[in-house]
Amino acid sequence: MNRTSLARVPVNLKLVTASSADLGLPNYARFKKVVAKAKEFGLDLCPAEAAPQLLLQHGRSLLTRKKELTFVMEPIFYRSLFTARGGPLLLGGDYAHSGRRWSAHGRLVFVSTF
Repeated sequence: MNRTSLARVPVNLKLVTASSADLGLPNYARFKKVVAKAKEFGLDLCPAEAAPQLLLQHGRSLLTRKKELTFVMEPIFYRSLFTARGGPLLLGGDYAHSGRRWSAHGRLVFVSTF
């Protein structure tokens, strides 16, 4: 956790979801390519506290059993992305190495820079 800094004061973020297909990428595009393409659309990585804070604020209303959100962020550890799942509300880790491939239809969460 030494590499991760948290905001010292509350910050408002405009979070947006997109799939790699929304970004014009093929199915199973690599993590590094998804992040680069997102930046072309004015999207950036989420801060580490975005996923847990969003779940604390919105809880179950954010997700349903059939939905999953993956928060794209700077790696903390090798397993560094947060994935929020419905059903029993779950915030888990996911792999984020540069070779990781993403389904074209998975919902990815970014910060809008606009």
